[in-house]
Amino acid sequence: MRNYLKIIGMPLLTGMVGILIFTGCAAGLKNGVKTLGKSFSSHVHKKDTNSTDANATKTLTPHDKRVEILDDNETDDLLWTYKAGTAAFDEKRFRRSTEIFDISEKLIKTYDEEILAGKFAASVASLLANDTFMDYRPRIYEKIMVNTFKGIDFMLLGDFANARVEFNRAMVRQDRAKSFFAKEIQQTKKKIKKEQQEKLKKKGAKGSTKEYKKTIRNKKTRSEIEKRYSNLFAFRPYRDFVNPFSTYMAGLYFYNVHDYRKAEERWKEAYGMIRKLEKGAGIVKRDLRLAIAAKRRGRKRYPRHYTWVVFFNGEGPIKEELAFNIPLFLVSSNIAYTKIALPTLKMRKYAYRDLEIRKGKRRYKTGRITSMDRIVKAEFKKRFDMVVTRAIARTVTQAIIQKQLQDHFGWFGALAGVAYQATMNRADLRIWDSLPKDFQVARVRSGGKIAIRAGGKTIYTLKSKSKRNYVVFVRIARKGDKPIISVAEFK
Repeated sequence: MRNYLKIIGMPLLTGMVGILIFTGCAAGLKNGVKTLGKSFSSHVHKKDTNSTDANATKTLTPHDKRVEILDDNETDDLLWTYKAGTAAFDEKRFRRSTEIFDISEKLIKTYDEEILAGKFAASVASLLANDTFMDYRPRIYEKIMVNTFKGIDFMLLGDFANARVEFNRAMVRQDRAKSFFAKEIQQTKKKIKKEQQEKLKKKGAKGSTKEYKKTIRNKKTRSEIEKRYSNLFAFRPYRDFVNPFSTYMAGLYFYNVHDYRKAEERWKEAYGMIRKLEKGAGIVKRDLRLAIAAKRRGRKRYPRHYTWVVFFNGEGPIKEELAFNIPLFLVSSNIAYTKIALPTLKMRKYAYRDLEIRKGKRRYKTGRITSMDRIVKAEFKKRFDMVVTRAIARTVTQAIIQKQLQDHFGWFGALAGVAYQATMNRADLRIWDSLPKDFQVARVRSGGKIAIRAGGKTIYTLKSKSKRNYVVFVRIARKGDKPIISVAEFK
């Protein structure tokens, strides 16, 4: 392994000690000029400059936090565009939301072109580096949600032509997701294999390819990891990469612009996705019957008019770091175990179990049609093997470097090795954390007052016209938050 020292040498040693001294090993990591793992939802407190106590803080309202996000203007950062786009949506700045999500699409397009051109592997971070040093890479469910949000934005702006474009794009992304994901994983494997050959086949390297593969594939190593994720992966997913909410919303859009054939197609797809998984499937089935009946009447407008309530409920998953020891199978007996850092998902709470809709003496409940938790977990699970493989590969490489630094530079090298491993051996915890936990819907006949209630209190009353269709969007992230309510009206 002496060849590793030719790569790292004294510059790395000095640099690692500097990191240990000046950054506390792992604090303040950067992606370009941006703080990594910075969760916008964690911006709960900031300094109260009017206070005489230097440590005093004040709680920011959800509105304040959204404004803070929008004021950052980090338009070259994909994760920022996701969170800022939803912040603008919540602030009812729908035009601004579409503009920000347009930036998301441009950044996503660049990434997709790398995949399709076979150039992605060259841009994957080195095994010697932490994954958080890379630019944030889009997940498939995020791409679909970007177009879904834009479609809703345009619905609320009354721009139904552009809404059609966005919902169609969301459906195309779903259709192509499986083949695209396969290409992405293939290129990631290619990158790992290439680095394995370059870094672990050096002449005289003790950490040879044989021992490296033994660690990667060993059942004991894998079982140590898998048992910590058994509860997280005990769920029933939707089929590959689909988002029933996006499909449902496409159907809802088409129905309200009187394209009943496409509404039927989309609602049929959505119902098939959730038929045995979500209690709200019955609501989708009734909407499907509505579209079929309307289609039979031809292109004429259906005589009955309805109001849909779409509930964005709670907060979607966030990531946390899970660090633990795994066995290593290297030639050196001095390195039997080392710590590995992996991301895991933490599920957050609903705001309310459901909403109650009152119209006259009749009562309705919203029903869940899509769990965002289920969607995020499904893609997390699909990517998990590659995440583990890279993490083990990085951990092995770091353990070798740490051992060699200690052997050749004594306590000073050991100190540098600790600093290096503490800095580099960290899980990537970045995630679009402003998505809801689930999506729910309800439908009632239009005409007269329609009251929407949460937690036993009326939060909004719509004075609906009997000859109009409405879609009322209700977003509540946490119990007790002021509801964010937006209404789209259709003739």
